[in-house]
Amino acid sequence: MSGLKKYAENIEICQTLDEIIVKLKLEARYGGHFVLMSNGSCGGIYQRLQDALS
Repeated sequence: MSGLKKYAENIEICQTLDEIIVKLKLEARYGGHFVLMSNGSCGGIYQRLQDALS
């Protein structure tokens, strides 16, 4: 991971879909927008994140 830090200090790497959802849910408390991009359904993250945030 140290190689990625040269691009940005705030890089976080998640190992699971659940970890991504937890981190985004915490970040959502502060407001703002998320952009999710994938080449597929990515394990259902779109619906799971929507459910977690509502």
